[in-house]
Amino acid sequence: MNRIRIITYRQFRKNNMITEYLGRKIPQAYLDFIESKTSEENMEMMYFNNEKHNNKKIKLYTKNGLLSNSYDKKSYWYEWISKGDYTFEKVKALHTEEPISIDEVKTCFAIADTYEGNVFINLHDGSIWHFSDDSDWVNDIDLYHCEKYANSFADFLQKISLKPIGNKFESEDFE
Repeated sequence: MNRIRIITYRQFRKNNMITEYLGRKIPQAYLDFIESKTSEENMEMMYFNNEKHNNKKIKLYTKNGLLSNSYDKKSYWYEWISKGDYTFEKVKALHTEEPISIDEVKTCFAIADTYEGNVFINLHDGSIWHFSDDSDWVNDIDLYHCEKYANSFADFLQKISLKPIGNKFESEDFE
């Protein structure tokens, strides 16, 4: 006898990674990486290092986490910035030599949390960026910064590790 297995949409999403978002392809290097992770946890702690950062803590979403509901229960984690209640016109590049457009931020694909924001893929060119909300709630000032971390996901992978490198750390804490 043939049995038909009915699965929920949530089960389908958990087992099938999306390959496009907002009409743009997600870089294959990222898709290969996320499929290689087998953790049932929602996030995996990593450390980011480059010429400006020493052991910056990054909670990289696993496939399970990426496809689960965010805090607001209205979106998935990868949609956190693009569906967020941000005044996108106030987004500025942290370094003027590395510009980013409002449309690039509005159509980004979030892949990780940090103490002060999120790491995302710019789906226009595949580069990796950090989005930080530097708003001043007391004085009602919206201010957001984007900092380029890598030209591609493959380049980003070369800058992250499971363990800290050296003894210098960013002054932030998830606790």
